[in-house]
Amino acid sequence: MISPTTDLGIGSYYGLDYLASATAIGGMYFVGNSSKIGPALYALSSLSMIGFALMAASPPILIANVIALALAIRAFRRWSTSEDGQK
Repeated sequence: MISPTTDLGIGSYYGLDYLASATAIGGMYFVGNSSKIGPALYALSSLSMIGFALMAASPPILIANVIALALAIRAFRRWSTSEDGQK
């Protein structure tokens, strides 16, 4: 149980952790609705997590999100290419 005096660390990472969580959820929602903004939100989430990982000095988070950023950029480009081919 969390006591009223427990430091939850809110603001410790300038909100990057919250931004990353919100944009990841938004990315999942928009990809599920077949919207091109989904991969863009995933990229923003990965960029936020890269900043968080650097501040938290966490190599595993950094490595995972550099890979996730590359995959999000790839997905966004492929989505753009497939839309151009449909026109």
